[in-house]
Amino acid sequence: MIWRYSPVFEPVYTTMLRLLLTHLGHHFLKNSEAARFLDWKLGLRLLRDRRVPTSAKFFSLVLGLSTLFVLEFLELPIETALALLVPVLGLAADFALDGIELLAVPFFVATLILPFLAPRDIVAQLRGESEPQSVPIPTATPRANGFGTGQVYEATSATVR
Repeated sequence: MIWRYSPVFEPVYTTMLRLLLTHLGHHFLKNSEAARFLDWKLGLRLLRDRRVPTSAKFFSLVLGLSTLFVLEFLELPIETALALLVPVLGLAADFALDGIELLAVPFFVATLILPFLAPRDIVAQLRGESEPQSVPIPTATPRANGFGTGQVYEATSATVR
């Protein structure tokens, strides 16, 4: 019997392909330099850190607001058409989306930009704090301090020395 394409199994194939490509994308992005280049978690830690100058934080938020205004200007024709085609629902959806964008976009852009505006020594220190650390593994024979022979688990290579 020759295998043939069947439209019945198309959702299964597309779902499997999407899951596979998503997994591969996450794997390669996690291990690439692009993940370190645009690290929003580092930017959020910098935004909360008191050692980062207020001027850098303010400037990153201003850049986030300017990005939002450019985005709103580009969305204006579509939002106007939606408000005219669906008067009540379109206007309500427009206000709801604009409110969410007004809160989320400036902070998201600020967290992406702040690692480039903050002092390099603080960024390097916070980056070093977030990398995995080596922890000692206790053995079956406890010593006076509670640990055994001093084996160390390396989180990056998953081996015991």
